[in-house]
Amino acid sequence: MLGGCGFHPLYAHHENGFDADLATVKVGLIPNRLGQELAISLRDAFNPTGVSVPSRYLLEVNLVTQRNDLGIRADATAVRSEMIVVAYYKMTDVNSHQQLVGGNVRAVSAFDILNDGYATNVAQQNASERALDVIVDDLRERISLYIREHRTTASRS
Repeated sequence: MLGGCGFHPLYAHHENGFDADLATVKVGLIPNRLGQELAISLRDAFNPTGVSVPSRYLLEVNLVTQRNDLGIRADATAVRSEMIVVAYYKMTDVNSHQQLVGGNVRAVSAFDILNDGYATNVAQQNASERALDVIVDDLRERISLYIREHRTTASRS
């Protein structure tokens, strides 16, 4: 009954985890190590089976990270810190180069600053990875919504 109104569950599992339209999104290069991790995660989110399909869209992402120290002790050393990761994105049509959708996604993740420098570095990396997971989920949802709306609009005409 809901199928006639254009309702499609966003989190529905597609055949073999593959949405042919979402797989046509090509993720551009994102500088730095964190950017490389984001690009790989986005490719896996858009095309989990790795099927070769022609690119229809290009997703470009600019990643900005910031670390803020929180919980300052009396001796002016921090005991807690947060990682703020902002991804500015735009998706363009590969053929017309017209921007279709754009915006930014923000994620915050905190970690403890420990006496051991290595342990603090690992905690910071873990916080960055958690923030990236949030960004990947949000970007996948936004891009899926755009593609679904575009597919629905194209089927009406």
